[in-house]
Amino acid sequence: MSLSSSLFIGISGLSSSGTALSLVSNNIANLNTVGFKGSRATFEEVLASTQLGGGTDIASMAGLFSQGSLENTESPTDLAIDGEGFFIVKDDKSDELFYTRAGQFFMNSSGNLANPDGLVLQGWAMDAEGNRGNIGNITLRGETPILSPPKATEDAKFTLNLDAREEADLDPFTAANAAATSHYSSSMTLYDADGNGHTVTLYFRKSAADAWEVHAVTDGGNVEGGTPGTPQEIPLTTSRVRFDNNGNLIPPEDWTPPEPSYSLTVDFAVNGEADTDEPQTITLDLDNTTQFASTSSVLFQEQDGYALGFLSRFSIDQEGFVQGTFTNGQSRPIYQIALANFSNPQGLDRIGGSLFVPTPRSGDPTPPAGQAGNGNLGRIVSNTLEQSNVDLAGEFVRLITLQRGFQANARTISSTSQLLQELINIVS
Repeated sequence: MSLSSSLFIGISGLSSSGTALSLVSNNIANLNTVGFKGSRATFEEVLASTQLGGGTDIASMAGLFSQGSLENTESPTDLAIDGEGFFIVKDDKSDELFYTRAGQFFMNSSGNLANPDGLVLQGWAMDAEGNRGNIGNITLRGETPILSPPKATEDAKFTLNLDAREEADLDPFTAANAAATSHYSSSMTLYDADGNGHTVTLYFRKSAADAWEVHAVTDGGNVEGGTPGTPQEIPLTTSRVRFDNNGNLIPPEDWTPPEPSYSLTVDFAVNGEADTDEPQTITLDLDNTTQFASTSSVLFQEQDGYALGFLSRFSIDQEGFVQGTFTNGQSRPIYQIALANFSNPQGLDRIGGSLFVPTPRSGDPTPPAGQAGNGNLGRIVSNTLEQSNVDLAGEFVRLITLQRGFQANARTISSTSQLLQELINIVS
């Protein structure tokens, strides 16, 4: 092999070392870049026509996809993947998909969860029944608000104590004079199918030592055909409560003869005009009501209806469900964040901004979009960012090694140059 070949071999060493130094420099420069994945250069021998070899070249510049450390933040839209996988983000202008480990998202002007470059996080929208739709932008404040549909009250539960010391000496009950003709009352807001709330009051009038009358009263404007401002009684299937010698309620179906369990049927209205097509039947649960020698009081009450609700806040769980909390007190998943993975992540191409695109070497994402925690996909951690996986100490070691290699190759070129100069001197 000629001396000139030695020059080219040295130059190949300089070139390869310089490329590797650039990778190390880039790793160090991105030490604090969220979701950054370092790279490593590997060298290979260049084939020559002789056994002496033809120098060196860069065989590959592979990405290193080890887990970076997780750092807590104060933003619920800061997301990290603990395990394998990538977030899927989309450029709305080109509809092109990209993949990233950088989970620094915020709500943009369109109400989408987007990264600092404006690429929108992808996931599945979920309806009120928990059904998953097609994958698309995660939009939390769009033109169409996310709602919690109203629900008509079907069951209402009252747990009370009625004072056993009361005397059964009041005048007969009348809705117009309910307070004066009853011993105790408790009110609850019940909802129709349109989400309108209607206050219904249960009045209790002691009629015997072990029995009380029960009357349901509401404003006439809440009942079809009623007069606003005028109290109106709503018929109950059973209008009494009875107690045993221990003060415990005897269910109506255990009476002799038995009577129906407690419920009311009403055509709710707004200002006396019906706002639903069908009468509404509401079951009343009074099972744990007692009659003890203690002041009458409500121990517990609840009902299962609610008004229309608007999204007020949200949180993100480990499976990527975006849990919405609504103004009506309800909560449900409104989106699920999609993740993707690759059989060979090292084959992905970097395009900047901690973004990757698939190549034939990486293969297509498997699955194209999957749920966090399923298969080989990691879990999502909210209020957290994944930091760069660059090992600064290791990079400094590589930097020194590459620097020595660069210097040695430069010395090879210098020595070869001196030999060539000596040869020229001999010839001349």
